[in-house]
Amino acid sequence: GIAEAMTLTDIRVIDPAALPDKPASPKVMYNAVLGAFLGVVVGLVLVFLLEYVDDSIRTREDLEEVWDIPHLGVVPQIRPGEGKFIHTLNPKAPLSEAYRTIRHNILYASFENPPQTLMITSSIPGEGKSTTCANLAASAAMEGKHVLVIDTDFRKPNQHRLWQADNTSGFTTYLAGQLPLEECIRHDVVPGLDLLPSGMVPPNPAKLIESTRLRETIEGLRERYDLIFLDSPPVLVVNDAAALARVVDAY
Repeated sequence: GIAEAMTLTDIRVIDPAALPDKPASPKVMYNAVLGAFLGVVVGLVLVFLLEYVDDSIRTREDLEEVWDIPHLGVVPQIRPGEGKFIHTLNPKAPLSEAYRTIRHNILYASFENPPQTLMITSSIPGEGKSTTCANLAASAAMEGKHVLVIDTDFRKPNQHRLWQADNTSGFTTYLAGQLPLEECIRHDVVPGLDLLPSGMVPPNPAKLIESTRLRETIEGLRERYDLIFLDSPPVLVVNDAAALARVVDAY
C-alpha cells in the first residue's frame, strides 16, 4: 500500500493539447523587416563615415577644394586595345580633343608669356606622364608647330618605345661628349615632331641632369623649335624633376 501511494500523482489531464497550425518562432516577416531596416541604417552610417574620413581625390571638384590651381582638362580613360596615341586617331576623337584642350589651356594659363619649354612629370611611376608628354607634343605638331620631345628620364626611359625609335644613342650620349647633338635627334618621327631619346642609362643620371651642358643645350634648342616637351622622372621617386624645373618655362 505504501509503494502504491508513492506512485500516485496529482496531475490530471484537463484538456488534450491542440496541434499548432504555424510555428511560434522564428517570426519570418518581422525578422525580415527588422533586418532590412537595420541593414539600411547601418549601411548609411558606414557610407557617411567612410565619406567623411576619405580624403582621396576622385573628381575635378575634389581637386579644386584642395588646391586653388587652374584646371587644364580631363583625359578619358583608355580601355585595353584602344589606341592611346592621338596621331593615329581621328582628329575629332575624344582623346584627341582632350589633349588639344589641355594644350590650349596651358597656353591660355600664361597667355602673355606662353611657355616654350614644358616639363611633364608625375608623382609616381605608371600614372601616364610619358603618354601625356607624347600626345601633347603630337597635338602641337598636328597644328603646324615644330616640336621636339626630349626624354630626360635617364633612369627608366620610355619615349623611344612609344615612338618605336632607336635608343642606342641619345641625350646621354651627347652630354657625355660621344656624339654631336644632331646625330642623336630622330627627325620627323611624325610630321613636324622630332625626338631626342634618352640614350643608354648612365651610371650617374643625377650628375647629367644637373650639368651646365644640359641647361645650355636646352637653351640652344629654343632657337630651333617652337615647342619643347621634356619627359622627366616622377617627383616622389627621385630629385631629377626638381632639378629640371629650373631650366624650363613651365611644368
